[in-house]
Amino acid sequence: MFKFRTMEHEKRDGLYLTRAGDLRITRVGRLLRKWKLDEIPQLWNVIRGDMSIVGPRPHMRRLLGNSLKLRDFLSIRPGVTGAATIHFRHEEQILPRISELELETYYIQNILPKKMRLDMDYAARATFWSDFKMVLSTFGEVVLPHRAGKNTETLARPRWRWFAPPDHQRAGDEGNLRRESVNAPIHSSSRSSVEASSSSMPVA
Repeated sequence: MFKFRTMEHEKRDGLYLTRAGDLRITRVGRLLRKWKLDEIPQLWNVIRGDMSIVGPRPHMRRLLGNSLKLRDFLSIRPGVTGAATIHFRHEEQILPRISELELETYYIQNILPKKMRLDMDYAARATFWSDFKMVLSTFGEVVLPHRAGKNTETLARPRWRWFAPPDHQRAGDEGNLRRESVNAPIHSSSRSSVEASSSSMPVA
């Protein structure tokens, strides 16, 4: 998968998830990431047939866990944007402050299952028009960012009513995120917020 580099080169065994304010992100990289300009080269992947416009974001293999639904999830062609991408557009603001050692485990156990369900549910009902709306929603999320004062419940769902999941499902997800943020251990060595990136290709 092609992307503009936004971070300094790091060792292969380093942390694969990034936090808001991560010192590895370059000055230009912060600008590219804010407006999602680092994703533009992926259009070449779409032309080559490696990716589609709408689909699950590619993950590093070590961040995929061992879910029983993993095979079905990986059978969906990855995309530039998708259901989970929009729902977790402000991931760094809804994740708790936890240590780097616990970050990947937290992501695999609490965030990844939600992303997998969102993308698999969308793929089962996707149409040309729903993909078109998905692209418009993605554009809207990028150019019309939520205000800084928005609470966790608001940031945990897309702003577009047509795209929101059923009320009972959304209420459950928001409640879980709220409880997880309260119960997660907070370490003084952690930074103030977390950004879990899901923009790397799977590793065989």
